[in-house]
Amino acid sequence: MPKLTKSYPKYRKHRASGQAVVILAGSDHYLGKFDTPASRKKYDRLIAQWSCDGRPTQHIEPHEFTVAELISAFWRFAKQHYRRSDGTPTGTANRIKFPLRMLREHYGTTAVIDFGPLSLKHLQRAGIEAGHSRSYINDNIGRIQSVFKWGVSEEFFDESIYRRLMSVRPLQRGKSAAKETKPIQPVDQLTVEKTCLELNEVVADMVFVQLRTGARPGEICIIRPMDIDRSREVWVYWPNHHKTEHHGIEHAIAIGPDAQQVLAKYIDRAPSEYLFTPDEGLKAHLQCKAAERVTPASSGTKRCAKRAVPRKTLHESYSVASYRRAIHRACDRAFPLPDPLGKRPGESEERHRQRLTTEQMEMFLRWRKKHRCSQISFATPWPLRLVSDLE
Repeated sequence: MPKLTKSYPKYRKHRASGQAVVILAGSDHYLGKFDTPASRKKYDRLIAQWSCDGRPTQHIEPHEFTVAELISAFWRFAKQHYRRSDGTPTGTANRIKFPLRMLREHYGTTAVIDFGPLSLKHLQRAGIEAGHSRSYINDNIGRIQSVFKWGVSEEFFDESIYRRLMSVRPLQRGKSAAKETKPIQPVDQLTVEKTCLELNEVVADMVFVQLRTGARPGEICIIRPMDIDRSREVWVYWPNHHKTEHHGIEHAIAIGPDAQQVLAKYIDRAPSEYLFTPDEGLKAHLQCKAAERVTPASSGTKRCAKRAVPRKTLHESYSVASYRRAIHRACDRAFPLPDPLGKRPGESEERHRQRLTTEQMEMFLRWRKKHRCSQISFATPWPLRLVSDLE
């Protein structure tokens, strides 16, 4: 039987009993006496619930409902639920991908009613064996528990299954074999300055503004003139999106004189345009390359005709990922790898990794970890004051 996509199952009469009946997911649902307001109301309620459940085509008994089916249903919900007010997706759905994948690989064919606390503890041990940190394992286990909590809210199974899973305690510090991670420390000022010398002008200004305001990377990427209140001596930036907006919390960022001086170069544009754009960053990069050119412009390779279709479409604003990649590339230029860990002339990234021995690869990773700074760990030079203190 084909799945109904537009029409609804019919309200019809059961001739033998005289009752109204509707078939949902392969099961008959009797609604009471045919063609009465009460039976019509019950029909509407069942149809609404059936639509919210995703229009299932067959009824699944609790003992037949598998973990894989729960994951599939939750993922359809997550893709629609974890979105901002303007419809753009948040990062929550991406963060939950790994625990869902791990749950499916280990227990995908297991019935939900057979998935208990021991199964969840097995996933904890699997995370320890994979070398994950204690906090990361606890986060993943918590996300798996939330998936089962959602399944209870959708009445896929009894709440006792979720209560059993909640009896599993998070891994405690010093009481498990899971490794501990050190808190992320701010990058020292000298490292930031050397890295900024290798950045193009636009990204270097983004780093400077972030240092002077304490804003998050995503908030720096989406700053626009219309989001900045310039009516006072200290400007106030109200990000269009921020980390806690789904809690109904307003977030304000103070912009002092130093950051104002940098933003002044970009502020005179349309109110809805982004201040820092990849297009301007690319132009600044090409200008630096042209200034470093040794061969005269009249010699060497000829200027080719402009492509009708560009190789890569640039976005309207930087993303957190593109912002991070630009900083990492600058770090690699500011702190080149020592021999024999560095890339040789003409060597691809894949061949470079294959050439390194196991010991050299460990040294390579330690060097990168020490000399690569991320935009999320920049230090703020002074404590931020609340907006109420600035008024």
